[in-house]
Amino acid sequence: MSACLHEAGHCLLALVEGLPFAKVTRSSLEFSIGDEMPDLTIVHLGGLAAEALAGNVPGNFWETKDMAEAKRCAALALEKRGIEPTKEAVRAELEVQWQGAQVILIRHWRPLHALALTLKRLETISYETAKAIVHEFSSG
Repeated sequence: MSACLHEAGHCLLALVEGLPFAKVTRSSLEFSIGDEMPDLTIVHLGGLAAEALAGNVPGNFWETKDMAEAKRCAALALEKRGIEPTKEAVRAELEVQWQGAQVILIRHWRPLHALALTLKRLETISYETAKAIVHEFSSG
């Protein structure tokens, strides 16, 4: 279930941020037009944030693939804003995005779990199905 919750975290943050994707599986969130989209920092942090909120923080937290992608995206976002992406600036950006991810996931805890359970059952969820699940469990 941990992998499903992790991917559901990515999925939920993409939906909340208005970033369309092709599908989410038990192992990845796949964007339909590639990862060259607007700032994806918060989306890359979504899986780790969901796990952390469930009490499962990986020991190698800062060395995970998701964190490496989040660092890359944070650096690009800083550059786009005209800020030099120093190690300190990237770390500060990651902390802001991390807090934002946690707030969003806490506010959407029911749809997050519904996405994870559906992912466990179906293995793959389309963008439209994910949107419908979030809508159903956010309005009830």
